[in-house]
Amino acid sequence: MVRKLHRVAGVLSFLWLFLLTLSGLLLNHEKNLLSWDFLWRWEVPISLFHPDALKAHANRDITSLLNTKKGLFIGAMTGFYDPSGKRLYKGRVFKLEPLTNEGTPIALATDDGIKIFDGKRIKDLTLTGQVVTSLSVNYPKAIAVIKKRELYLVDLKDGSTLPLPTPQVAELPEKVRLGRFVRDFHYGRGLLTQPLSAYLNDLFSLALLWSTLTGFVLFFVRKLKGKRKTKRLLYRLHGTKSLLLTLPFVFLLLLTGLFINRWELFLPLMRAEVPLNLLPPAYRSPHTDIWDVDYDGRTVRIATRVGLYRLDAGIWRLECEGFAYKLRRFGEKLYISGMGAPNRVLTKEGCEILTNTPHMPVDFVKKDGKVVPVVRNRVKLERSSLPLYTFLLSLHDTSAIGYRFLLLNDITALLSLFLCVSALYLWGRRLIRSFFSS
Repeated sequence: MVRKLHRVAGVLSFLWLFLLTLSGLLLNHEKNLLSWDFLWRWEVPISLFHPDALKAHANRDITSLLNTKKGLFIGAMTGFYDPSGKRLYKGRVFKLEPLTNEGTPIALATDDGIKIFDGKRIKDLTLTGQVVTSLSVNYPKAIAVIKKRELYLVDLKDGSTLPLPTPQVAELPEKVRLGRFVRDFHYGRGLLTQPLSAYLNDLFSLALLWSTLTGFVLFFVRKLKGKRKTKRLLYRLHGTKSLLLTLPFVFLLLLTGLFINRWELFLPLMRAEVPLNLLPPAYRSPHTDIWDVDYDGRTVRIATRVGLYRLDAGIWRLECEGFAYKLRRFGEKLYISGMGAPNRVLTKEGCEILTNTPHMPVDFVKKDGKVVPVVRNRVKLERSSLPLYTFLLSLHDTSAIGYRFLLLNDITALLSLFLCVSALYLWGRRLIRSFFSS
């Protein structure tokens, strides 16, 4: 009976599970910056997107904003755009930093080093060929981050660089919310330091793809007459021992996906705090996964998944707890965008929560003398096509066919969880039979 249910669940979930797993595998590499830039360079006509997908993800590629006297400049994973919406540079742009109070020239942190836009042209400055994932300017010096990990001191006048030896010791929070781990694990950054965690998620995804595909083929081949060798080979490939080793992690990958899909339903559980010593090693080395950087001319600060850190006397000191997503400095105040955490501002008095601000702003800009947080869907950027990444993301969360089909993800996840449990049961039964028969 269990075997029959296993087969039926596999056939029913095959198509959507295959699409979810394949899209998740590709999206995993964007989250961890492993140079799959074709996800951003290849574009899909906007006419192929469902209205739900456009509403949720049309500006997903935007990474940085800079409001100048000429208007709003936009940095995105698809390039650098001027206030009219014209793309001046095609490539991944992670951060825009003004060199003067006038707003221009502008320094661009890109996947091909640091570039300077002088108001007319874009020129290479330094670190050409390197993926510069963040940049903070205090002219004439700047701090650049390479691949979310390595820090460099940059002289913006002559382009010279100096690697900064950074300590491998950091103060850690005592607890982390369960919701943080759920998202980190599902996005390929929740187990080991990068890029190992992303590679592990690749392995789990490939195992799921393999078992899904071989199981689907086996379902139909087993009904054919003869073909005993083919059937036996498929059976062995589908139930290989190496897949069994990945089963607990695949189960967790599916379960975290279900939690994220119905976040509000599980919100009380996600708010539970987990002692840090019960979490994987990734949470004990936050300085190896830098999301943004700040340099005020004296102190280097980094944004990480567990908080904002200050480099101080050979150790990373924790200044503000909670995921620090984006940083933007205006004078003596450092504004911090939170992901699953409140937005904050760091002043001489300490870290304060910014009340009545939108969740996870992509940047802070000055408008009419006031600092304003801006979320992606409030930015006007007219385009005829969107990156392949956005299309894959819309497939992964069902907005490609409309959020009214979100239940399809739930059903697929539940069927897949049953497949994991039933596979473990069938394996256990086979081992018991083999033990007693011998």
